[in-house]
Amino acid sequence: MRALALAGCAAALIVYNWRAVLEPQHRPMALMLLTGAFAFALFFELMAREAAIEWILAALFGVIGAAGLVWAALALFYVPLPNDRAPLLPERTQIGDTGCPISKNGLSVALGQGWTSGNAIAFVPFRAGICPGPHLTRTPRGLMIDFSGYDSSGAIIFRIQNNQFSLLQGDYLHIHRPSRSTLGLYGKNESEIFFVRYLAAGAVRIRGRFLCGDIAPQIIADDSPMPPCSRGTISLGAP
Repeated sequence: MRALALAGCAAALIVYNWRAVLEPQHRPMALMLLTGAFAFALFFELMAREAAIEWILAALFGVIGAAGLVWAALALFYVPLPNDRAPLLPERTQIGDTGCPISKNGLSVALGQGWTSGNAIAFVPFRAGICPGPHLTRTPRGLMIDFSGYDSSGAIIFRIQNNQFSLLQGDYLHIHRPSRSTLGLYGKNESEIFFVRYLAAGAVRIRGRFLCGDIAPQIIADDSPMPPCSRGTISLGAP
């Protein structure tokens, strides 16, 4: 039973950290942590079984060798999506009954538990205080995003222009493109700053933490309370 529990924990660790393993900037630390955890668990199990020291050393070197093979395979065969102007492609997500019609020719944006709809060209689904949210444009090639991110003083710290991220201040924000339908911006400790997922043609999901001057940070999570069915730009926070 103990061995099964350890195997289950190992599998859970791999699943939980797999995204970090795939990202080149996080891969060294993620593999080091996973290797250390697996090596400790294996050492504990073999010591409990009173295995010979030769078998223990062989098992530990096997874990290290496996980590090296994973590193080499990913470096040779896995190419992450670049930070470029490629449009987001729609997934084929089945949208349940939201109570709001999904726009066929425009854009419908999921914000928390609600939706808002607008034009297909330069639709701004929300604003935080006086700071505009992302501009979304639906094209035949896919979804394009233009967005400027602010800090608490009102200064622009990053821009996304035609889906390409540029950092203007600081050194910790970074972008992930885990699929051709998603774009995410992350801060320290992989805290989510801005996330867009193109669910289906005409349907978009947005999450994030949005700052604008002196207003409180506006947090949009999947379960955030929002107007259930809106039209046009939603105002978040005091103007």
